[in-house]
Order: sequence, then C-alpha cells, then structure tokens
Amino acid sequence: MPNRPDPEAADTQPCTTRGNIRPLAVYCLLAMLSPLCAAQEHAQDHAQKAGATRQDSKLDTAAVTPLSPVVITERRSEFVPGEQPFSVSTIEAEELTTRRLESVEQVLRSTPGINVNSSGGMLDNNVYIRGVGSLYQSSSDDLIHGLSIDGVQVPSRYLSLGTLDVERIDILKGPQGTQTSASGAAGLIDVHTRRPGAHTEASVRAELGQQGKNLEEAAIGGALTDRLSGRLAVRHSGEDMWVTNRRNGEPVSQPDDLAFRGSLLGELSARTSFELSASQQRVKESPNLLVLRPYGSSPSQNLPADTYRPNKQTLGLYSLRFNHDFESSRFSATTGYTTQDFTRVLPYDQDLFQALFGAPMSYAQTYHGREHVFSQDLRWASLPDMPMAWNFGLFFSDGKRSNNTLHQAPASGDVFARNYETRRYALYGDVSYPLSDRLKLNTGLRHEWSRRDYDASYSNSGTPVTDKRRMNDAYNTGRIGLSYAWTRQTTLYSSLARGYNAASFQDFAGQISDSAPYKAAKVNSAELGFKSQLPDQRLAINGALFYNDVKDNQTLVYDTNTFVSSVENVDTRSKGLELGGTWRVDDRLTVKGGVTYMDARILSNLATSVGSISSGNRMPDVARWSAALGIQYRKPLPEFWGMSSPVLNTQADYVYVGKRSVDPQNHFDMNSYGKLDLRVGVQQGGTEFYVWADNLLDKQYELYGYWGSPTVTYGAPSRGRLVGLGFRHQL
Repeated sequence: MPNRPDPEAADTQPCTTRGNIRPLAVYCLLAMLSPLCAAQEHAQDHAQKAGATRQDSKLDTAAVTPLSPVVITERRSEFVPGEQPFSVSTIEAEELTTRRLESVEQVLRSTPGINVNSSGGMLDNNVYIRGVGSLYQSSSDDLIHGLSIDGVQVPSRYLSLGTLDVERIDILKGPQGTQTSASGAAGLIDVHTRRPGAHTEASVRAELGQQGKNLEEAAIGGALTDRLSGRLAVRHSGEDMWVTNRRNGEPVSQPDDLAFRGSLLGELSARTSFELSASQQRVKESPNLLVLRPYGSSPSQNLPADTYRPNKQTLGLYSLRFNHDFESSRFSATTGYTTQDFTRVLPYDQDLFQALFGAPMSYAQTYHGREHVFSQDLRWASLPDMPMAWNFGLFFSDGKRSNNTLHQAPASGDVFARNYETRRYALYGDVSYPLSDRLKLNTGLRHEWSRRDYDASYSNSGTPVTDKRRMNDAYNTGRIGLSYAWTRQTTLYSSLARGYNAASFQDFAGQISDSAPYKAAKVNSAELGFKSQLPDQRLAINGALFYNDVKDNQTLVYDTNTFVSSVENVDTRSKGLELGGTWRVDDRLTVKGGVTYMDARILSNLATSVGSISSGNRMPDVARWSAALGIQYRKPLPEFWGMSSPVLNTQADYVYVGKRSVDPQNHFDMNSYGKLDLRVGVQQGGTEFYVWADNLLDKQYELYGYWGSPTVTYGAPSRGRLVGLGFRHQL
C-alpha cells in the first residue's frame, strides 16, 4: 500500500507538489504580468475614446429619453468558449428541451468523451472527462471535476441537479481554475440559468408517458419596475422505477422531483447592477440500485415493501452578485450559499445477500448527512470589447458537512458519525494577450490554500471510538496556451495545463485505520486542436488531440464481504482524439455530432482486498469509443385541424458508448450500447404538441457494475423503452 501523509506533519511540512509545479507557475505568472501594463495603456486609450462617445451620447439623449426598464445583455459566461485554447462543449436551452435532457447527469451521458458511473440514485455519480477522474469517488470534497451554477461552485455531488430553466451548459475540458472561482482538475461543468429580462416571457410544458412518467413545468419573467426584473420557474416530475419488487410485483420506488427557482435582476445606477437568485430541488424515493446480475428482461429485487421510501435529498442554492462597470473593466462580488440534506438507504436485497453470504435475508445501510457551504468571490475583469482579455480574482469558501451511517440487522449496533469542515482560499488570474494580428497567448495561474478537519465517532456494537484529524495543503495550478488564426474562419491552438485534486478524508470510513487521509492527485494535461466554421456559419467543426497524465489518482476500495472501505492511490494516463461539429444543411435540416477515441490506462501495480490492480489495466467506466449524432428536421405543413401555419419539428438522437471495465481490477466488462431517442412534434407559433420515445430500440445497458466475488456480480440496469406525449407553449 502507498504511504499516506501524516495529518499532523501536514501542518508543518511544505507541500511537495509545490516544487513540481513551480516552473510552470513562475512562467505563467511572468507571462500574465509582463503584458498587463501595456494592455492597460491600450485599454485606457480605447476607454477614453469609447467613454467620450458614450458621454456625448448620454448628453444628447438624457434630456429627451425617459428611463426604460433595465436590460443587461452581455453573456452570463465569464469567458467566450470559441476563443479558448481548449475544447468546450455547449448545450443550449432549446437542445436541452427537444432532447429531453432533464438533469446534468443526462447531459454528461450524452456527450462523447465523458463517462459517468451511477447507481441510478442520489450522490453516487462519478465522472470521467477524457478519461480523467477518480477511479471511484471517495469524498464529497472531490474536485477532479468542478460544477458551477451561475458563477457559484457547488459540491460535485450535485450532478442530480435538474435542468430547470437553464439557458445553457458549457463543459470545459482539461484542468480549469484560472478564469473563474470554480476549479476542476479534469474539467468544469458550467451551468447558466435563464436571467430575468425586460420583456414579459412565459412558458409551460407538460409530458405524460408509460410507467407513470410525468413532467410539469412553468416559467414566467419580466420587468417589475423600471429598474427591476424578476423570473420564477418551477418543475415537477415523477415516474415508476423500472426495477420491480418481487415480493409484491410493484416498482421498488416511485421517484418524485420538485424544483423551483426565483431570481431578481436590478439596476442600482447607470453602471451598477445586482442579481439575486434562490433555488431548491427536492428528490424523494430515488434508489441506489444493487441488483444481482444477470438482470434478465424484467429486473427485480427481493426487498421489504417501501425500503426506499426514506430516501430524500434537498439541494439549495442561494446567490447574490453585484456588478460595477468601469470604463474598461468590471468588478463583480458574488456571494453563494449552498445546502444539502439527504437520507438514503443502500440495501442488499435477499437474492444478492444470499449469493454473497449464503443467508436468505436482506441487509441495509442508512446514510444521513447535511452540508452547508458559504463562498465569496471577488473578480475584476476586462469588458468583452477590450483588445486584451484578462481577469483576476480572490475566492474563499467554508463548508461543513456530515455523513453518518446506521447499519441495520445483522450489524444493527454499528453506527458511524463523520463530520467534515473544509476551508479554501484561492487567488487566480488569466490573461489572453495578442502577440500579433494572428497569434495570441493565453496563460493563467491559480494558487490555493486549503484546510480540512475531520471528526468521527465509530461504534461497532460497543463503546464508541473517536477520531480527530486535520490537514493543510497549498498548491499551484495553471495553464499556458497559444492560439493562431490560420484563416478568418479557422483557429489552431495548443495548451499545457496542470490540475490538482486535493488530499482529503474518505466519506465511508468505519474505523480509525480507514480514516487516514489519501494523497492528492496531480494532473498534467496537453491538448492540440482546431476550431473552424464557414463564413455563413452553416458548418462548424472542431477537433483535438489530448494527453493526460495523473499522478496518485484516487480509488475507493470497497470489500463487499467485510463492508470495509479504504482509499488508495495509483497512477493513470489517458490519450486520444475527438472530433465534433454542427452542419446546418439548410433552413430545415441540422445535423450535430461528435466522436471520441480514448485509451485510458492504469500505470501502477497494487494489491487490494478485492483483487490486484495491474499496470496496463483499463481505467474503469471509460469507453474506448463513444459517439453522438443528433438530427433536427423542421418542415412547414399544409393547413389542418385549424392550424394556419403548422411546422413539423423532428428530433432524433443516437448515443453510442463502447465497452467499459467495471473496476480497476478489470474483473469484467460492461457491454457496449447504442441508445436512440426520438421526438416528433407539430408546432403552431409558440405552441407545440409532440410524441416522444426514450430508448426507442429498447436496449438494456448498465449504469455501473461491481464485482462482489468470483461467482457474484451486481450493478444497475438502465430503463428500457418509454413512450409518451408532450405539450409546450411559449408566449
């Protein structure tokens, strides 16, 4: 087993990673600071000219133009995806709706080059971006990938978050953390919700399908006063679980999801504005499935009725942002507060328990936890129309959470109480500087300090044993890239980046020996790519070659026979290529697709209680080939049924995912699969009626798989074909 850092020594010894990153850090810092003075002079000249123009305009119009409702039109994103020296995948609001992508997890599963391990329930989502990810997620503090919502970084286990009233989702690939407060060693999932506008907008949508599938949502927004706009959105969805309970023939659960969001956008002065947002999502009866393989055509579990009824998860996000514009820059202060409260039952049904232990009984573990994270980000950045793009920021967060385990019979006396506190301080910055008319340098640096406290009590049918630990860490990450405008339509780019997934304490320790902190993972990433589009923007193509080297990647080792978990570190590597694009053939037909080839390997040898990990093994859950193809076809129809100008609106989407190994030991593979979704509607103005089919080919694939013993494997099967009707209307 690898040596783990001593928690006491961590307070006094320097972080060894800092020495490894110092050359890149110094290079990035010098590159950032050297052009800044020149850029400021250039920006001042630009600002003086622009300011004079604006002042003249104000003087000419102030006396005669009445005050109009506030309209803030700039993009909410802190960056322009097309101008970055790394790959960015973007899914817009209309695509989210027509493809019926109802959660962030579904968006990730439909994106080539991204793989998700999920038991189908809450909290246990593990993401691999280009083959980079924890081999199993060990902690809620895991920052191998980042998740940001409206500029507020949220815990990685918010992937079950719904796409309610979302404007778009950007997936930034490769280490991130220099452009915004949010960071991620493998990439960043950046969610942007719709903002209130000056004009009244309203929409409703409803769906009804097989197996109790239903969805109802509505949103309305507009001006409240001359200087204040508001928006309110709500969504409810429910379904019958596709796994049945053999004891009563009913679905094992009936998941129910209710979400709402309210936001205000106001103007305090000509240059100062604020944004206030509050959202909450409540999920009930969403199960974490452990189903004995093979599943058969009708997957089932053998459990007491209502086993999953206690399952619930409440996610809350509250944020306040103030923006103030100077002549050539903007200052933003964003305060965020996120909450999470969950209870989940993780059951071994009678069939699985008997297969593992030879006893005809069921067994369950109940987890309960809370999490509260306060964050503050101060960011100063150039305005979008400046000749040089730059930003600098300060970030602080303080998070407290708990994760407690209550074991039911036969281990009903085992109670584990675990409490965590994480404080993070970060200084970050990024500069994009034109070296010539065609060549641009992009470089950024992030320095972060963190302190993690752990306080636990373990009761194994006896006197509780307490455990207290603390560890400190400080590290640098960054990026340097070059982009070259080969033509007006084609840009070539290259970049080198460094990511860091901090050391931490695992979420599932049941004894003091398992509480030892695991090592930090260090990611070195290289990318070479291009972005191109025709002058008429009908065809856009992008592609990239990538290479990622991860030192001390983290894996959770869970022994089904003893219910003991530990975290180990192994080195990994991934390399590959991706190609994607959008072709607007004509006004009727649009084709969008992408394909990724990836070779992701483990580079270390490690003996564990559930088998040996060998150098050369494939990374778990990472497919060698993945692809997606979407076709949208719109065609005017003759008048019928009282509709004067109906339009046929058809959307077909096919996702292919190749074979994936279930674990680092490569015990067995999950089969490849192809999933076809179809949506056909008739639209009249802002109203549309449609039919939809999810998994039209009725393919059963696996959400995850697990090796319990040489004769027992289990996992979670996907839902089969589902067909339904839908309606939406937009003012």
